[in-house]
Amino acid sequence: MKIQWSVAVLFFSLAVSAQAEEPGRPSASCGSARVLSGTTCADAKVQFDLASCPGHSGPAPGLITCSKKGLTARYQTPSWRFEAKFERAEDGWGGVAWKPAGPVVRYQRLTASSPATPEVREPAETKPVSDKEFPAKAEETPAPAATFKFGAFGDFRYTVFSAPENPSVTNANAESGFGLEDGALYGSYEKDRVSVYADLAFRRMKDVDTNAAATTPNQSSNSTIAVGVDKSQLYLKYKVTPVWSVTLGQFDTIYGVELNDSKDRFFGKTGLVYDVTLPVTHTGALVEAAKNGYYAKVLGANPNNRGSYGSSTARDDKTEYGAAVGYGNELWHGQIGYLSRSVLKSNGTEFGSRSLLDVLFGMSLGSFAFDLEYNQLSDPNKNTLSSGDAGDLEKPGQGMLALLSYKFSDELVLALRGEQLKDDPAAASIDTVSSAGVSLGYKVAPELQVRTEYISYDYKNLAGTSWKDSRFSISTLFSF
Repeated sequence: MKIQWSVAVLFFSLAVSAQAEEPGRPSASCGSARVLSGTTCADAKVQFDLASCPGHSGPAPGLITCSKKGLTARYQTPSWRFEAKFERAEDGWGGVAWKPAGPVVRYQRLTASSPATPEVREPAETKPVSDKEFPAKAEETPAPAATFKFGAFGDFRYTVFSAPENPSVTNANAESGFGLEDGALYGSYEKDRVSVYADLAFRRMKDVDTNAAATTPNQSSNSTIAVGVDKSQLYLKYKVTPVWSVTLGQFDTIYGVELNDSKDRFFGKTGLVYDVTLPVTHTGALVEAAKNGYYAKVLGANPNNRGSYGSSTARDDKTEYGAAVGYGNELWHGQIGYLSRSVLKSNGTEFGSRSLLDVLFGMSLGSFAFDLEYNQLSDPNKNTLSSGDAGDLEKPGQGMLALLSYKFSDELVLALRGEQLKDDPAAASIDTVSSAGVSLGYKVAPELQVRTEYISYDYKNLAGTSWKDSRFSISTLFSF
């Protein structure tokens, strides 16, 4: 009887042990991991912190494997493998959040001496793993090396611009024909928490680049390239914590739907809202916080960077301050932004606030995606509606944009864009202007895209005169 009871206990113990060490089931979690940098799986860097694991301490780099929803990072010693999974979520315009998809999991590696134990679970009643199971040489893993990256793109375009009745365009042919309309050289450096980014923009030079009062400002010489104009960047970004970061230098604006480089937009030609109401870059300091899809940004910058909002007026030398808050996930995203600085009022004796309110909302539903933008631009120096009254307060200018796209495949995308400006937002004697456009893009190869687009414009000035413009383009975008 005593022998039978012992045999039963033995078989019960073996059954429990077999269940505890069932192949494929994760072991007890140990340590932590975080994504140090990167907005895509291809350029992400993951670091393991194994200080809580017996016999191991200090940071360790992860080897990354990409998946459709995120990435898996692994680090291994001769006896153990550590694994962490992360899911990628959009954090708004220009921001990405990497969310852990569970704890760091530890597995025992197969060896010649233990072929039958692909992993080990550690029940609470067992004693801690001894230091011998974590070789000391694993702690000697060197820190991740610095990463350098370089790239470039060019947008070679053939354009037909028709403006037969536009009083502000003296020579529509100046914008027609072949031209290198957009391009940039990129360079970046990353190491630990520090990254430096350079973006040297270029395009064909126009008369306005050398003479602000040019009678045909868009007239250009196709053999001459303007380098560093409009939207170049050079900034340093320091990741204070996984949530907080600080950026110093010249960087792209945090407002608006459309991005600065044509390769990142559906339309090669920027829209009315971009051209008339928004800043393009900021030179100053930007503080960001991002977590679980939520983010907030605050900046202080030089007031006169490129863009209509950067246009100088009398005594326009005050620092501008701005902020934006938003949220984004795989389904939808939204942002509210505000930018303001002091400028001299139209009466010439007092200062007022030149301010921009910008509201964005967008959704992605399968192959469909759309974005909406509304903004309001107030300028106390604007006085075109009644130039004889120096104390006149005019209505703020308004801008509206709707952008819809449909993805037939990874290569073929159709986009529609509609816009309207109201109440003379740029002090250009325009009452209303609207536009409608269609764009079709096809990716021949990762480095080559062909795009064709047509945009029509309807203008009405303060005197009640109306006219129409149109623009047709065929573009070849190449990048590496």
